[in-house]
Order: sequence, then structure tokens, then C-alpha cells
Amino acid sequence: MPRKKKKNRLREYSEKTLGEPLLTDILIIIIMVCGLYFGVKGALILGLQTESPMMAVSSNSMLHSGENTWNSYSYYVNEGYDPATFPIPDGFKEGDLIVLRGPQGKDSIVVGDVIVFEQGDRAIVHRVAMVENDGYRTRGDANSSLDQPIGPGTSPPLAYESVIGEVLMVIPDFGHLSLWFTPQLLATIVAVILAVAAAIVTIASILRERS
Repeated sequence: MPRKKKKNRLREYSEKTLGEPLLTDILIIIIMVCGLYFGVKGALILGLQTESPMMAVSSNSMLHSGENTWNSYSYYVNEGYDPATFPIPDGFKEGDLIVLRGPQGKDSIVVGDVIVFEQGDRAIVHRVAMVENDGYRTRGDANSSLDQPIGPGTSPPLAYESVIGEVLMVIPDFGHLSLWFTPQLLATIVAVILAVAAAIVTIASILRERS
């Protein structure tokens, strides 16, 4: 005699609680998607040692135009550096997705590295232009001046404690979804899906009772 297939415990509990297979299926899908998202994000946080392993680029301050030229190229050449040997030598644009790791120590950050750092309530991703005893001075490849200027109106260098991470790689255009798909939007979509499913279940129940 063939064995009866055991029902998934989550499905069995959900059907007892919600009373409708459709609503149960939708709830299970939402739980699985959320579990996958937070599982992958958790693994990246642990592996890359930062709470923000991926970020979307929200400006064009690192954009290279023309034949791979950038405004700060001559600065590095004049200082004796070869920009072609820098990490991410071709820059990136708004809408790209960057992958970063947590800072590995003050001495691990050198001229040419691309870092993400806090500036007020924003996260900025620019290249290290100078390393000083008490911090760093940065600039966007497409910008004509330092973020922490020297001279009249001098600003103190960027403190190591403000560095969120070092950029490891860039995934072109994948950041557009992140810029658009905010946590607030995700919560709204889930709420709408559940509301529509509940309405369908209610209508179906009413029609069954009338028939």
C-alpha cells in the first residue's frame, strides 16, 4: 500500500491558521524569498567583514569620459603614480553596483584605492589621492578638486574611522534596481500582495457560500 505523502509542516500550520491554500502559498513564497535574501546578505556581511557589502552608485563623480580620460589623471601622474595600476582604473557610473570589504587597517589603504566613507548622512565612494599621518584626502575621478581641500579653507583629512569599506569590484548597471527597490517599496509591495490575496480569498469564500 503506497504511503501518504507527509504535508509540509509550514504549509499544514498555515492552512490551519489561514484556512486558504492560495493565501498559504503566497505566504510561503514571501517567507522563502525573504529567507534567501537575508541568508545571502548575512553570508556576504560575514565574508567581507562589513555591514554594507554591496552599494549602488548614486552619482557620476567617478565617471570616465572620452578615451578613458579623467580629470584627476594628471594629478596622479605628476605625483609619480601610474593610474593604470590602480584598482578600478576605469571608474564607474551612477547605477553601477559596487562590492566592498571592510577596512583592513590604516596601512592597508594606499593612494589609488577606491573607498566608501561617511560624510554627514551620506556615503561617498571616491579614490584616495593622498595618505597623511592622520588620515586620507580623496577625490572623485571626474572631479577637479579634493574632497578635503588643502590651502585656503583647508579641511582636515578623512579619519580612518569614517571609512566604511574598500571597493573590490564593480558590477555595471546592477545598482539601478537597488536605487529603485528601497525597503519601503518592498514593504509596500508585500502589503499589496497580501491585501489582494486576502480580497481574492474573501470573494471566493462568498461565492462558494452562495452557490
